[in-house]
Amino acid sequence: MDKKTFFHKVSQMRTAQREYFKTRSSAALASSKLLERQIDEEIKRAKAIMAAKAKLFYELVNTDPQTSQEWLNDHIRASLDYFFCDAEFQHQSELSSHFHDHGFCGTYDFPTLVINDMGDTSDDDMLEFKYEYINHKYYVTFLNRLKG
Repeated sequence: MDKKTFFHKVSQMRTAQREYFKTRSSAALASSKLLERQIDEEIKRAKAIMAAKAKLFYELVNTDPQTSQEWLNDHIRASLDYFFCDAEFQHQSELSSHFHDHGFCGTYDFPTLVINDMGDTSDDDMLEFKYEYINHKYYVTFLNRLKG
């Protein structure tokens, strides 16, 4: 699905949701659920593509035992996939511009990367990582959950 189609589907979904909450009709609910399913499938498909591309640039090599909680481990991977999926940099010297251009907190103490909840600029779910650049790939280790 291209961007225009995705936007149109989301717009249709929101219209169907508003209609359902206004009328509580079963037809509006069915339409809303169908569109939600289509949007969810597209998000899943796009995330899989992002993850595959991101894996070319990084590898998560170590997680803390506390991150064995599935939701946190998934969140860490999703955050890293989001960060690295459009990484066009091949050298560590270009990483700082990628930080700035994509709204991530820069570095606290090099080489520490702080990702703020998959790139947004709110103060929730700040995740701190140590990374090393070896043979054109970033090897990332989860260090700490700063907030969230």
